[in-house]
Amino acid sequence: LYMDDGYLFFHVEPVEVAIEGNKVDLELRVHEGTQATINNINIRGNIYTHEHVIRRELKTLPGDKFSKSKILRSQRELAMLNVFDPNKIGIIPFPNPANNTVDLLYSVKEAPRFDAKIGAGLSSGSDISFNVDIGTNNFSLSNLLHGKRPLGDVQSLHIKAQFHGKKQQDFTLQFIEPWLTGQRPTALSLAITKSFQQQEKHGSLGSFAIRSSLGKRIAWPDDYCTVKIGAGYRYYDYNNYDVLDDKNQLTGTTQELVGEITLERNSIDQPTYPTEGSSISLQLKLTPPYSLFTQQHLNKVDIREKLKWKEYHQTMLDIGCFYNLFGDWVLNLFANGGVLGRYSRNIVVGPFERFSMGGTGLADFSLLGKELISLRGYPEGDITPKDRDTSYQGGVLFNKIGMELRHPIIKSSMCFIYALAFAEAGNTWARYGDWKILDLKKSAGIGIRFYLPIGLLGLDWGYGFDKRGTQEVEFHFSMGGGIR
Repeated sequence: LYMDDGYLFFHVEPVEVAIEGNKVDLELRVHEGTQATINNINIRGNIYTHEHVIRRELKTLPGDKFSKSKILRSQRELAMLNVFDPNKIGIIPFPNPANNTVDLLYSVKEAPRFDAKIGAGLSSGSDISFNVDIGTNNFSLSNLLHGKRPLGDVQSLHIKAQFHGKKQQDFTLQFIEPWLTGQRPTALSLAITKSFQQQEKHGSLGSFAIRSSLGKRIAWPDDYCTVKIGAGYRYYDYNNYDVLDDKNQLTGTTQELVGEITLERNSIDQPTYPTEGSSISLQLKLTPPYSLFTQQHLNKVDIREKLKWKEYHQTMLDIGCFYNLFGDWVLNLFANGGVLGRYSRNIVVGPFERFSMGGTGLADFSLLGKELISLRGYPEGDITPKDRDTSYQGGVLFNKIGMELRHPIIKSSMCFIYALAFAEAGNTWARYGDWKILDLKKSAGIGIRFYLPIGLLGLDWGYGFDKRGTQEVEFHFSMGGGIR
């Protein structure tokens, strides 16, 4: 309490004033001193990152009263930039009792300027998935336009390529500006994606998409919160393609116009290996309600007309909490849930954006846009219900809970490795009336994570207690991490 109110020079002396039998009376003699004011703030160790980028994240300002909590919060904000080694961020105070001031020195060590991440994913019975991600989290568009080295503004620029099996490719160009105006933390995100999939019997599906969003930090209920509003458009072109997984080949086009609102509170202490804090996210995605003013939902309408525009609204809730139990042991508790909705009770939930669960939740590209939820111990997409009336594949509701106990093996900026033990349970249902909160598929197992210069590598061995057919342990190999 004293250190947060500027009393940098205070000290406390405990004195025993009475001893009777097995009881001791203590008197705490407090010497407050005077409150210290922050004088100079110096930054050391940044080679490429611009100094103003670092200073705008600091919660300590010259002229403010000294506050230990604000110093620790500043350390957390620098770690969350994801351009510095979080274990090498140091703060050194230089007090000057003569004039009741203190100078602060923030020292940082920059992470590699550019990344080239190459990864793969594999789950029992599934195709191999490869991905390549080349880019930087410390890009500077302003420097590039002025003919300078394009680094230092903590902008994100990435070119990603994904190959799922032999016949599917996805290419994405993504740019993120975390401080759009340079004065307030308003993030601009822009992504352009081109995808292609070749199906058996010469069927094909291609798409082009563009997405953009604005995110802003807000001060209520506290300044760990952000709100993000976005919009996206995607055009699909398919030829002799089995759209509904019913062995019927169709030819046509589909368009998707979707808006997105996300409320998030994130107080974890660092992105690589969180030891405390929590992350809570509530996301709403919705398309225009075409069924309210068109005829595309009617049963007599041709299936290709029904597929011309995607219609749905989807709500997702994701919660993760981290607790430092003792030493380096960390407990991660998590819960996820989602619901897919319709705009009128007179129509059924469509085939788009339904939930599929199992495995590591590898990325999936299809016209239907399945939402893949991981559940280790089960094959990829193994828990995918089917609507008994419409035959649409996938759930309209899902919920999942779980826990991980983590412990680091190697702590290094070039190679961070930790082991984990997990237990989780989840399920997804094709109709609202089928939902039972305790009807869950359970699993448990062990795993290991490698944070390498090429990215995050994951290995898991899981046993599904409610798996259909074989009861063998499932091996999961993945690159990168997902929120679900």
